[in-house]
Amino acid sequence: MASISALTLAACGGGGLSEGGTAAEGSSSGESTVVNANPPYGPEHMMSTAMTQFGDVVTETSNGELTFEYFFADSLVKQPEVATSLNGGVIDLGYLGMAYTPASFPIDAWASQLGYGGDERPVVGLLANAAATIEWAYKHPEVSEELEGEGIYPLIPRFQNHDNYQLLCKDPVKYLADAQGKRVRVGGELYSDAVTALGMTPVTLSGAEIYEGFERGVVDCFVGAEPDMTGLGLWEIGKNFTKVDFPGWSSISLASSTDFMESLTPEQKAAFDDNRAEFLNIYYTGYFNEQKRFHQEQDSMSLNYLAPEDDLKDALDTHFDGVRQNMIDNPPAAVSDSEAAVTEFEELREKWVGIVEELGYDGGYADHQEWATALGEDSVDLQPWADRLDEEIFNELS
Repeated sequence: MASISALTLAACGGGGLSEGGTAAEGSSSGESTVVNANPPYGPEHMMSTAMTQFGDVVTETSNGELTFEYFFADSLVKQPEVATSLNGGVIDLGYLGMAYTPASFPIDAWASQLGYGGDERPVVGLLANAAATIEWAYKHPEVSEELEGEGIYPLIPRFQNHDNYQLLCKDPVKYLADAQGKRVRVGGELYSDAVTALGMTPVTLSGAEIYEGFERGVVDCFVGAEPDMTGLGLWEIGKNFTKVDFPGWSSISLASSTDFMESLTPEQKAAFDDNRAEFLNIYYTGYFNEQKRFHQEQDSMSLNYLAPEDDLKDALDTHFDGVRQNMIDNPPAAVSDSEAAVTEFEELREKWVGIVEELGYDGGYADHQEWATALGEDSVDLQPWADRLDEEIFNELS
């Protein structure tokens, strides 16, 4: 965790102040510009290591002109405050979870409902959904315009940063009756509505509050992905994993502020912009490593791996069928043809499933545990996928 002196410096000196205390103002004076970055979890969580490794890439690309100060686990800015803290110069880089303040980002709140029903295969499903989410956002400039209206510079306007969300509970949940009345930590309205449809009670806890809340019984279950279950230590408490396949979280942007980016030289700004695909390479490599660890160690952690029974699965299917229709019937004002926008995302997802298969990421595994066992000590090589992101998406940006 950052020291008190570092916290004071960031609170007073965000927005790209140099180590000498003067603004960068679009020129290089030989001093490095400090980028105040806000990973939402502790230093060992894969979302945090992705940000620190991306910082290393930006520092190297800028020849040391950009250096980073990290404020982990809500030590400076809590998640609902990221947008205003970026715009206000308190931080310069963060994961902006738009779902925490949906009234400010109605297009994102609408678009975040797109993810249900995708490919469930290990690696294939997440890579296809992630790429489709990114490409769809760039095809809809209103997504970036919504962020820019809040003073945000979206390095990546939207990306699906987690595979399908699953359910981790203290007691087994297989049947719809098992779910009734259970209190569940969720992040955002999409998941709140989904668990409510199962008869559960949604509970909001910040990232730093989740472990204690689960341990003390504030919640009975957690909705999230395997890297959160390992990274937050939740698998030490909940021992019943139900593969419900909620949509993965996509209400997130890798974001800076317009003011901060305008303070940089063109070369410094390019150190961020030109490494978007490298950030995603880093991010998902760490993600798959943690997902692999969860499934490799689920037996040693005494986890029960549960498949939902038909009544629970049918309740979810019915709910998300209604979500899709509601998206078409009730879009935000900025979305002129909602049915075409929804269909376009689904077509992009199928396009990227084909690309991911072409790149050789389908190993024919029956489930994630078989995939994790086969992978052993290796990591998934995502460079071919990252190169294709550049080719299909990022190199096309003006």
